Amino acid sequence: MKKLILSLLIATSCLLLSTCAHSGYRPQGAEISANQYLQMAEMSTGQERQQHLLDAANRLLQDQQIKAANDILTSINTTELSSTQQTQLTLLRAEYRLKTHQSQEALKLLSPIGDTTALPADQKIKFYELQAQAFLQQNQVLSSIIFRTRLMPYLNDEQRKTNTLAIWHSLQNQSNAQLQEMLRVTNVVDYEGWIRFAMIANNPQTNASALIQSLKQWQQQYPNHPANLLIGNMDTSVDLKPAKHIALLLPLTGPLSDQGAAVRNGFFAAYYDAKKQNPNAPTIMVYDTQGQEIPALYEQAVKEGADFIVGPLSKSEVSALAEHTSLTVPTLALNNLHDNNDEHYNNLYQFSLSPTQEARQAAEHAWYQNLNRAIIIAPLGPWGDQIAGAFKDRWTALGGTVINTLMFQNPRLFAEQLAQTLNVDQSQQRATQLKNILHSKIRTIARRREDFDVVFLAALPVEARQLRPLLRFYFAGNIPVYAPSFIYTGRPNEHLDHDLNGIIFEDMPWVIDPEQDLTPTLMTIQRNVQTLWPASYQSQPKLYAFGVDAYTLAATINKLIILPDVGQLGATGRLYLEDNGHVRRELIWAQMVDGKPNKL
Repeated sequence: MKKLILSLLIATSCLLLSTCAHSGYRPQGAEISANQYLQMAEMSTGQERQQHLLDAANRLLQDQQIKAANDILTSINTTELSSTQQTQLTLLRAEYRLKTHQSQEALKLLSPIGDTTALPADQKIKFYELQAQAFLQQNQVLSSIIFRTRLMPYLNDEQRKTNTLAIWHSLQNQSNAQLQEMLRVTNVVDYEGWIRFAMIANNPQTNASALIQSLKQWQQQYPNHPANLLIGNMDTSVDLKPAKHIALLLPLTGPLSDQGAAVRNGFFAAYYDAKKQNPNAPTIMVYDTQGQEIPALYEQAVKEGADFIVGPLSKSEVSALAEHTSLTVPTLALNNLHDNNDEHYNNLYQFSLSPTQEARQAAEHAWYQNLNRAIIIAPLGPWGDQIAGAFKDRWTALGGTVINTLMFQNPRLFAEQLAQTLNVDQSQQRATQLKNILHSKIRTIARRREDFDVVFLAALPVEARQLRPLLRFYFAGNIPVYAPSFIYTGRPNEHLDHDLNGIIFEDMPWVIDPEQDLTPTLMTIQRNVQTLWPASYQSQPKLYAFGVDAYTLAATINKLIILPDVGQLGATGRLYLEDNGHVRRELIWAQMVDGKPNKL
């Protein structure tokens, strides 16, 4: 009976994983696929077979094949497991619960493990990590920090930095009242240090001198605390005076007027919310850039009293500003000059919804899911070339391989081009040749190539809704598909987006899970803009978020200079200021399920 169940699982897996043909191809450093583990399980018995099933379930969880992983976990014969395998099964079942947002059930599963002394190091790490995630899902932040602190001794330097950032991220959106309550119930120095650091870093006060003084006092009290890793150079020579007069340079007439208005509205929504808390908020002057010489407009704004500039919006305008003007006041450009340009311009900070930045982050995210061999699908033309190139450069730098690239153009040719890219057309040709040789009707099943384990899809929603079903049709429905944020409009549309099901993509908290990931202040701002500009917001939700963060950055740029690794929780993502003056956004990862984004 167990043999029959396993065979059915393999058959089901073959449907999910497209084909049962086994290429035997495994690049150095790559993990075995779930399908291969299942095939090895079929040829094994006892504990060896159960181990292959556990490894298959683990791989499916990493590949976000959640249901398939659970099917295997529920089929495992627990009477054949060693004690180590039993613990592994418990950890995997708890991980499944966390991925399906059942944190209480995950904690119940983990509780019997109790003493971790006898566990192998990898299981200790998994146990503490799962406990931390489960408590954080329940918003029990202090308990989450306790388990992350216990995790520290088992990590290497890079992992410790990641774990430190995870602790900080769990504190970053806590209110001062919540932090005060945590401080009241703990007397452990390390935890106190974290809470007091968060109180300083979360303070909306933008006075750089006061911030530096508070941080130095904190360092004297907690000299060896891990949060010291998050503090930058506090002896900076940069002028850190808060802005008093901000000039906003946007296209408010002409072809980009709708985009400019959305950014402006978001900017002012954030400004007026801040003004309620701080009557001394800066004054705002707005300039229409349509038909204007940007360097001259910049000089006009400075002469009229601006001590901080936000804008312009288009890449060409930012380039004109940087090339022809000496920037005498801090300037937050709302676009990037050049992709991957590390040159630092004095007084220039660059903030954009950069698709190439997202492509690089997609490469990193896929790589850390133990994927290795990619097919890239992107639109034909300079824009598609830049995005595909950004993904490829980062992917290969990490050690990945690009197996093939499809640059699409005409939707009528999508099926033919994708069949060629996946070598399905060759499979069909071989079947036809075989029929001709044998002079008989034989039943054949077309196959795709098997030398890739991830697809990077750079496509707008209309195109992606056609390409994703074609991937399933050509037997690649199981392969993880990663995409930048522009694959999703930001407007819920379950009927149309059902065709995007399964795609893993990155996007801003403003549109993915605002109630969970936006601060109370940002939630208030979002509700305000939805009320004030309902039609405009419906068509441009992400540009409203961009405008909100433009104001946030103008108000907090000094804090980002002093605390570069702390970042700022924003509407468009977690914002960091890099050494070259570029603002880096860390986005939220989600998977389209039943036509709706499901945060991972």
